[in-house]
Formats: sequence, structure tokens, C-alpha cells
Amino acid sequence: MREFKQPYKLLRTSILQTLADLRIRLGGSNPLCNSLAPASNFNKGVCLDPEPGGRKDLMIEFSFGVDRVWTLLFFSCLGWALLLRLSLKVRKLVSNMKREFDFKGTTAWRNFYRLVLISRFAFVLCLALLLADPYFVRVQTMEITPDKIDLQNIQGLNVILLLDVSKSMKYESRFEVARDFLQNFLSEFGPNVTISLVKFYGSAELVYSGNVSGAKEALRLLSPNESYTSIGDALLFASYLARTSDIPSSIVLVSDGGNNGGSDPLEAAKALTELNYSIISVQVGTGPRANPKLMKEIAESTNGHFFRLEQASIEEISSLAKESARSAGYKALESSNKLSVEVTLKDYESAHKALLTCLGILILLQILGGA
Repeated sequence: MREFKQPYKLLRTSILQTLADLRIRLGGSNPLCNSLAPASNFNKGVCLDPEPGGRKDLMIEFSFGVDRVWTLLFFSCLGWALLLRLSLKVRKLVSNMKREFDFKGTTAWRNFYRLVLISRFAFVLCLALLLADPYFVRVQTMEITPDKIDLQNIQGLNVILLLDVSKSMKYESRFEVARDFLQNFLSEFGPNVTISLVKFYGSAELVYSGNVSGAKEALRLLSPNESYTSIGDALLFASYLARTSDIPSSIVLVSDGGNNGGSDPLEAAKALTELNYSIISVQVGTGPRANPKLMKEIAESTNGHFFRLEQASIEEISSLAKESARSAGYKALESSNKLSVEVTLKDYESAHKALLTCLGILILLQILGGA
């Protein structure tokens, strides 16, 4: 009887040693990954970060994991239990045959059959892993482009909004158009983005700094009742806010361009360029005191982007808001030299191929063993 117990002892020791070495842990999050919309050549390649309140993935130290942990545990335990029961019945049958025929010799190829027995348990484990949706974890360096930025999940970004509240913005409902644009603009960002809302006229004043919902509420309370327009002073104030922020910052200027006081806007823009900041310039309205040329020069001098917002439809405002929001996010990362990041991706395809190869080897071993 001792010779039949040895394979089970060997299997038990092997399993316990494997579990001790792997030190299974639950996967954590990678904040850099949230700044991207992951692009992968792998099947179902996604960011490894679990969403708040979502499921967590089982990961082990050699970068292998499964999505459905309970599927793995259930089918592996069920398969092993059935296989163990079958093996016990076979052992009992062999013992009865030995007793009946009074066989006292030793069986040839005993070690090979032990290997076959262990391979059956490994076969069940591989099948359970396939059902549990396995993956290899890969770290890949990705270049950030505007179309890959996930603004809803991006973290560590400060958007500085400079809004003209001078009386010239009352003309032809310029301020209402600008406010509708900014409401759509803010809707493009997620809750982890910091919004610094600055109103400017003859001077600049920080109205609000916080999340998107608070910025929207603060924006509703503003009105164009102030005298003078100092775009240069607003840009210098934005420069101060950006330099004192510990996260990447983007500057968005919304005005009709009718500058009539304060610092020279182009000189202020030049100072921002030297600090590696770009300006997203949005010019609102036409007619008296509107100066789209100045707004365009400000954007071009800082290697930024210029958008012109006239009496646009709701669809056009929404489209322009999306485009300018992506530009703002990209320019913020560009100013802080974060245009390439390491992201963690799940490679499902390679994991499935590796397990199928193992299954093929195990099946061949079963055939050679007469299974």
C-alpha cells in the first residue's frame, strides 16, 4: 500500500511548496494609467487599474493573473476531487487484483506512471486557469497623444480658466456664448481634475479652485459688469498659479480680445513661453472691440491652440469644447514633460497560448501513459 501513497504525498508537497513560493496578492492601482485611454495589440488589452468599487484582479509575483478567481478555485477543486476519487477507486481495484492473483512483484515504469498521475492534476489546473480568463502583466511605454488622453479618469491636472468679465462681453451675448462653451468644456473632465477659475477685467481675481462641479456652480454666478480688459495681467496671474501648482497646469483664455489696459498681452505670453507653458486661446464674438488677431497671436506665440467662437450652435459649441479640452490636457502634460508614461497592460492572448501549449504536452503525456 505504501507505494500507492507516495504519488499523493509528492503531489501534496509540490502544491504546498508552490503556494508558499508564489505569495499571492491582490492587484493595486497605477495612477499613470488613468491618464490614458489604453491602446493595446493584445486581446481585450485594458488598463490594470481596477475602478473604484469594481472587481480586483488576482496577481502573482511573476506577472500572471486571472480575472475570475472564484472560477479558478471552484473548477480546480472540483476537478481534483473527482480525479482523486477516481484514483482511489483504481487503487482499490489494483489492490484487489493483486490479492486475487497473489502478485508480489514490482511494477515496471512505476515512476513514469507517478508522473502521469501528477500530470492529470496539472491538466485539471490548466483547464481551470483557461476558464478563469488568465493574463500576463506587461509594462509598456506609451507616447501620449491628444486622442489617447482619458479626460474623465485623468489625475493630477490643473486647468486654469481665464474668463473675461468686462462690459464688452455683453455685446451680442458674447458672455452667454462663452459661459455655455465653458460649461461644455468642464463637462469633458472627470472629478479628479482641479479647475482654477479666474475672472479678469482691469485686474485678475481667482474665483474658485476645486473640482469640476464646484467650478460649474461658480461660473453660473459670474456676470460681465466690470470695466477695462487687461489680458496681459490675466496671463501673468495665470503664470503665477501655474508655477505655484505642484501638478501639470494648462491655461485657457476666453475673451473677445478687446484689450485696453494693463500689461502687454504678447509680452506676458512670451514670459509664459519661457516657462514652457502654452495657451489655449478662445476668441468670442465679432464686431466692436473684438480682436481675434490678438487672441490668435497669443496662442501662436506660446505654441498653443487658437479657437474662434462666434454665434455657434449647441452642437458646434460642444464639438469645440471637446477639442479644446483635449488640447488643454495635452498641453498640460507637454509643459511638464510627461508625454510618455509606463502603463500596465493585460496580455490575454499570450497567456491563453501558453496554457494551450501546456495542455497539449499534458495530453501527449496522458496518451503515452495509456490514459
